[in-house]
Amino acid sequence: MKKNVSKEELTAIIMEDFPDLIIKKVDNIETGTENIVLSVNDEFIFRFSIDIKDNFIKEEKVLNVLKGKLSFKIPEIIFEGKSHLYFGYKKIQGKILTADEYSILSITTKDYIASQLSSFLIEIHNQPVSYFSFIDLEPANKDLLIGEIENKKNQIPFDDIRKHAYFVLDWYKKIKEDKTNQSLIHWDLNFNNFLVDENYNITGIIDFSTVTIGDPHLDFHSEYRDSMDLVIRVVEQYNLKSKKQINLKRVMLYSWINELYDLCVNLDNQDSVNFKNAVQRMRSWEKISYLDITS
Repeated sequence: MKKNVSKEELTAIIMEDFPDLIIKKVDNIETGTENIVLSVNDEFIFRFSIDIKDNFIKEEKVLNVLKGKLSFKIPEIIFEGKSHLYFGYKKIQGKILTADEYSILSITTKDYIASQLSSFLIEIHNQPVSYFSFIDLEPANKDLLIGEIENKKNQIPFDDIRKHAYFVLDWYKKIKEDKTNQSLIHWDLNFNNFLVDENYNITGIIDFSTVTIGDPHLDFHSEYRDSMDLVIRVVEQYNLKSKKQINLKRVMLYSWINELYDLCVNLDNQDSVNFKNAVQRMRSWEKISYLDITS
């Protein structure tokens, strides 16, 4: 599927595959690097794979396995493309919570959201890994990211961030990734991927395209990117409810690794959004998280 395919062409594909579906309205929700997302009749969501077919097929299989196994709504596939790689599911109602909106909520509401997110993470982390053995879920491997940072640390053009890179590399060598504690992880639970209603009840979790097997600590990085306050609350709630315990300092370490990696792979394109965002995030963290993780 080409990225520049039109909404009309995609609609024609759906109509050809599912002639009984009466289409009255189609809106283009997103055109990303991996997917094109359409809303049909304000009732169904259709996601078309662009280039990365493996992730798309993996997501489809994982969603089918998880069907009925979680207390939270997730996409439930009811249309599977016949002529092209895409699927459709009934639209989950709700809105995306922004970081700005979250920041002005009451402490009680923030804790309520964190409690719900922690419950979802516990549920997904407790899914037997054997359920997904037939799916090619390549285990998350932080060593690959560490290797990139190690190779390019001296090319980092900022003294403050280069200092952090040396510290993170040294700290990672001391603790290493816990490869015995492997769970199913969503791996991208940011503000864009959970929906809430007007009372901040979570109405659904979406976008399982990055789902894989790995250390549960990896599942907090996207939240950490969006809001340090949120991830601290989620970890606290998680540890109150679960036998598996999450170490906040390890979450911080993994978050630094991800940002340093994004910076290093974009050193040749320092005007890119990914490079600038990585620099901005690490500088916003350093006065809080850098001091915390050295304690």
